[in-house]
Amino acid sequence: NELMTAADVLLSDYSSAVFEWAVLDRPLMLFVPDLDSYERSPGLYLDLRTEMVGTRVDDAAHVAATVLALPEAAPDHSEFVARHLGTDLGAASERVVERFVPA
Repeated sequence: NELMTAADVLLSDYSSAVFEWAVLDRPLMLFVPDLDSYERSPGLYLDLRTEMVGTRVDDAAHVAATVLALPEAAPDHSEFVARHLGTDLGAASERVVERFVPA
């Protein structure tokens, strides 16, 4: 996770790191050459074709070309973040201490 702040683009597969990365509003590539079979088993929580942010790459030979073709403008992942991480207010440790540790 520490390296995410230094990276310009994330190349991921079906990892939950995509959700953490989306907060940074930086380019995301999903390397999912087996998407059809992965959807059947083990399955996905959301439709990568319609509900996921990022650019899908189906072939390892096209990864570098896809990185070079990414738009220069920062992506806007705000709707995705609000939909999937909207209840995350930050400062969770502080709220736990306030609630459960007597002053």
